[in-house]
Amino acid sequence: MPLPPHSPVNDWKPTTPDEIRCFLGLCVLMGIIYKPRLNMYWSSDDLYQTQIFGETMTRDRCLLLLRFLHFANNNDLNPKDPDRDRLGKIRPLINLVRARCSAVYSPGKDLCVDESLLLFKGRLAFK
Repeated sequence: MPLPPHSPVNDWKPTTPDEIRCFLGLCVLMGIIYKPRLNMYWSSDDLYQTQIFGETMTRDRCLLLLRFLHFANNNDLNPKDPDRDRLGKIRPLINLVRARCSAVYSPGKDLCVDESLLLFKGRLAFK
């Protein structure tokens, strides 16, 4: 199926490891600096402006990377398999984070996880 001329796929350019690091850094920063809409991170309005976003990456490039970021090949995953890994699409990322974090952090004897910080009434199959 042909793509429309205004499709963001037509603007795709190959990425680099440095650009992915910048993108992931901006994603972490979005968790620290909360704004109600993604576009507000690149706003030039004095009320919403956070310069580091515009200086690091354009809004359109960031949204394009967000749209096409994959950690696993979809062709290798079978969604109809009842015994499938429900986190299979992000399993490579989980394994990488576990390996890197366990190398630098070892939890002590007392560890507390506060589940009341986030209100969630849905169900998780992979809990």
